[in-house]
Amino acid sequence: MGDYYWYGCKGERNVSQAAKYYTMAAKKGDPHALFNLGFMLEEGADIPQTLLKELNINNSNDTMELLIQIYDRCKKSAKTEAYLPCSLSLYKVQIQYLWNNHGVLLQIFSMLSGVVLVIVAGAWTASQFRIREQRISDV
Repeated sequence: MGDYYWYGCKGERNVSQAAKYYTMAAKKGDPHALFNLGFMLEEGADIPQTLLKELNINNSNDTMELLIQIYDRCKKSAKTEAYLPCSLSLYKVQIQYLWNNHGVLLQIFSMLSGVVLVIVAGAWTASQFRIREQRISDV
């Protein structure tokens, strides 16, 4: 029923009704409803705090934190068909969260790991040349 309102089957989207029906389904243990609530948040929909409280989701003004809570709960569902989409969405949100909050550190780490890789590759190549020269001179 939430899809009916979210996608506006009568031509008009009703976000609050969609959130209400997804919440009702999520309270009954439907991980797809949690996934859809997360999707709504990602799309910029405003989910009323009262509905989030009904799901025992910690009140937060940070959308990323809400998404992490929702997708994590979705992933931990007993219904195995929800594991993959919920996990992928959770990982995507966690990566976005890391990038938004620690982007500079990640860039520095990436550059340093690239430098280390070049140094190690250069040292390995040089050692291979020395071994080859040693074999040639031994012959």
